[in-house]
Amino acid sequence: MDTGDKADLIRKFMKEKGYSFPVAMDKENGGAFASYAVEACPTNYLIDTKGKIVYRATGFDEKALRAALGSLGIR
Repeated sequence: MDTGDKADLIRKFMKEKGYSFPVAMDKENGGAFASYAVEACPTNYLIDTKGKIVYRATGFDEKALRAALGSLGIR
């Protein structure tokens, strides 16, 4: 989920990094950020198909994120 960035910038970043997972947009100080108590950016959550949070990290650790995505069968 992203807040504050333009959709075209997000698409470009995702393409450059080779990410294929979906990214949702939330308006500035939006409901999802408040619901998940996001206090720092980036904060990464992966939520499985059952709605369970299976990964959460504050900051960005690409290796850990890719490993978590891989465990869900996402490249």
